[in-house]
This record gives sequence, structure tokens and C-alpha cells, in this order.
Amino acid sequence: MACVTMPTEGNVEIMGLNSKNDRKKIHQLLGYLSHELLLYKELTGFENLDFYSKFYSPPNIGWHKRIDELLNLLKIDNWSHEFIRNMSSGIQKRFDIARTFLHNPDLLLLDEPFSNLDLESQKIVSKIIRGFRGKKTVIISTHNIDHAKRLCDEMAIFSKGKLIRKIDKDNLKSIRTSRLFSRILQ
Repeated sequence: MACVTMPTEGNVEIMGLNSKNDRKKIHQLLGYLSHELLLYKELTGFENLDFYSKFYSPPNIGWHKRIDELLNLLKIDNWSHEFIRNMSSGIQKRFDIARTFLHNPDLLLLDEPFSNLDLESQKIVSKIIRGFRGKKTVIISTHNIDHAKRLCDEMAIFSKGKLIRKIDKDNLKSIRTSRLFSRILQ
């Protein structure tokens, strides 16, 4: 879905665009947070964000202002001139989240957005994601059902690439995690 690799079969349509033919357009609309860090460790936090800003159009639209906004929002402005390799994994993750939000995408694919984050960082990121409600489409891939229940309007549970359960907004909050898994495993 993130158009990182070419599909071996099938096709995904994202906001009316074909994942095989419209990859560049999709990249403009999509923010992708991988479970793997997508930052260069030999660059500073700011240099990484500045580097990634060059991939998005239109160029030179005040990217440094946008970067400063994200640094403040994620409370990492004091770290912006440190090399990524010298940061804790939690601070690195916050810079990677800033990279994901950099071009203000309409669709966010967040793979394990809370891994490596301390409690304070989890609260910051949760607040940002909740702020997107009604404004952006956010898809979160996580093993933490409790995070998903707090942040999502809908939940889809997959196993081996197949949808096995979809839970709507009305039923999401009332589901007890232990009962959910016992039903899925049956």
C-alpha cells in the first residue's frame, strides 16, 4: 500500500490512484511510518527532515517553517542539531514520525507508531493522531489492541494476509481484548 515495493500481484487503489501506475502521485498524498527507522544516522535530525522535504512538491514552500512546527509539536526541537546515531531510540522514532508528517499527507500509514516510545512520547503521538480525526485518513498497524481501541474508529484484524474480523466504531470501545483474541483463535 505504501508503494515502497512493486506488487507481485493484484492492485491497490489509493484515493482514486493506481498503486502500479501512479506511484509518484501516491507518494505525495501518503505519509508512511515503517517499523524500521527511515532516517540517515550520519545526519542530524534537522538535516534528515530537510533532506526528505526535497522529495515533495512544491519545492521551497517554507519547508524550514514546517520542520520547526513539527520539531515543536513532537517536542524534539532541542535535539534537531544532534546526529541521529547519538539519540535514544525514542527520540529517533519521534524524528521519523516528523518525517512521516512532513508534507502534511492526507493518508497516513503508521506501522507500530508507539514502538520505542516512552509514555510521554506515546501521549504526544496519540494526541497528534487524535487531532487528525475527521481531517485525514490514518491506518495504524499494531499489535497493541488497547492503543488501537483508544485511537481508531474502526478495527480490522488480519491473519496471514486475510481479513478475519472487522469491528465498527459502535462496538470498538466495548470489546474486551482477551475475549476478542479467544474468539479469533477459535
